[in-house]
Amino acid sequence: MATQLLKRFMFTSQARKYSPLFFYSSSPLSSNEASTAQSAITTAVSILTHHHSKSRWSYLRSLYPKGFDPNDFSQITLHLRNRPHLAFRFFRFSKSLCNHNLASYSTIIHILARGRLKSHAQDIIRMAIRASKLQEDDVEDNRRSTPLKVFENLVKTYRDCGSAPFVFDLLIDACLGSKNIDPSIEIMRLLRSRGLNLNVSTLNSLIHCVCQFRGIEAGYEIYREAFRLDEETILY
Repeated sequence: MATQLLKRFMFTSQARKYSPLFFYSSSPLSSNEASTAQSAITTAVSILTHHHSKSRWSYLRSLYPKGFDPNDFSQITLHLRNRPHLAFRFFRFSKSLCNHNLASYSTIIHILARGRLKSHAQDIIRMAIRASKLQEDDVEDNRRSTPLKVFENLVKTYRDCGSAPFVFDLLIDACLGSKNIDPSIEIMRLLRSRGLNLNVSTLNSLIHCVCQFRGIEAGYEIYREAFRLDEETILY
């Protein structure tokens, strides 16, 4: 699944153009519902960008008395992609009003990553991993697959958020902080298979973590894999 998503991510000839309600809608809306939803999103964006900080949050509560759904949150946040600090304040405001899913977490992670708000992005990556674990019934499978699910959602939403490859370094850093070594290695391999390389500092952290918990020989094997530039890799 992750490999197929990454292929589409790397080789789509044109990024999909942004269109309202395209993003993560789980079921089709009628034209009236779509118009109403888009109107509320436009109003919310206007409130966030034009109202003073003391009043914007009370206005938003009145506009969304029942809270946000993840799709609304993503749509609004996309309009704030060039204002990452405001997007983060909106995320903090939404936490008690929105039952976030991996798609909406991915949106704010991308916005913060492209704005180089590293610590905030990593905090939300960790939230996304924990939230995904809580939604799973099979805890054992959960440990293995959850970071990869976050990775898949980051790949799905990458182009629409205008993100930067740095976001995957942040994901691996977060994984290594919780000793999720196997998913970190798999993500590195998936990226390398499509010609994307992690930052040297991220690779060094991965190698160090493997050495620490699996021994020098295992770390050396990851070092050889991470830094080799053989003919096959160049031609791929």
